[in-house]
Amino acid sequence: MLSKRAKIILAIVIINFLIVVIYLATRKEAPQIVPPRKSISEKLQECGQKYTLKGILYEEVVSDGKKVIVDRPIEDVVRIVNECGISISVEEFLYVQRVVYFEVAPGKDKRQSAIAVASAILNRHLFSLKDKGFPVKNVLKKYYFHQNKKMSQLKDVAFKYSKRKTRKGKVYVVYQFSCVPDHPSYFYPNALKDKEGKWTIYGFNMDRVRARVTYEALTAVLTGQVDDPTCGALFYKNSELVPNVKWNGKSEAGRYIIRHVHEVNPSCPRKIGKHDFYTLVLRGGC
Repeated sequence: MLSKRAKIILAIVIINFLIVVIYLATRKEAPQIVPPRKSISEKLQECGQKYTLKGILYEEVVSDGKKVIVDRPIEDVVRIVNECGISISVEEFLYVQRVVYFEVAPGKDKRQSAIAVASAILNRHLFSLKDKGFPVKNVLKKYYFHQNKKMSQLKDVAFKYSKRKTRKGKVYVVYQFSCVPDHPSYFYPNALKDKEGKWTIYGFNMDRVRARVTYEALTAVLTGQVDDPTCGALFYKNSELVPNVKWNGKSEAGRYIIRHVHEVNPSCPRKIGKHDFYTLVLRGGC
């Protein structure tokens, strides 16, 4: 038999235990503050402040006891691109670089033209993802410019095609960028590597200066090193090559009208290089 004193101590222990159990069962945990998810546009802004284009493209190494500046491996450049919010592999990055290469006409302003073309490709990516930092509001389905989910979305923007039928029922394929079907051999995986099997920005018979310019321009755009000169353009065309194609005022996806960026904002350029740039405007709104 327990003594009277032992019973009192046991009762106190049981009461304290019950108090702890009740407290743990009823207490409300302080809400955890989860930082808002950063948009790609915000990540690109941060990268633009964190890095310089020279620091991304080049690195310092020691050779024969001397410090020399050499090209940073493409794999490392693409790693920084991914850090800036653009999920893409080396193969896909070089694929998009080829698109920019063929879309840019040779000339003195090829660097600015390359930046503009690369910006338009990135803008399509941001528009489809409904990126909150992108100026054009997307009220359509999420992946408007994307189609093939097996690819990284940025490459899909450059690769996407649609199948159409003629009146006679014949099916033909229309690519977003005509350079892909016009120069198919440059877009095969093996064409993205040199004879030693290493990734390269220089394809067979590609102009080395132009290839280098487009590589640097694409890297600058995908790491936030340059502002978008197209004012958020989603389309562009070379009026000299397709003078009969009229886009201004054309209906798109039922909810939008295509407008020249200069019409939407007079401070935007009428033309960059040989291209006119267009964006989407909601019907009956801004």
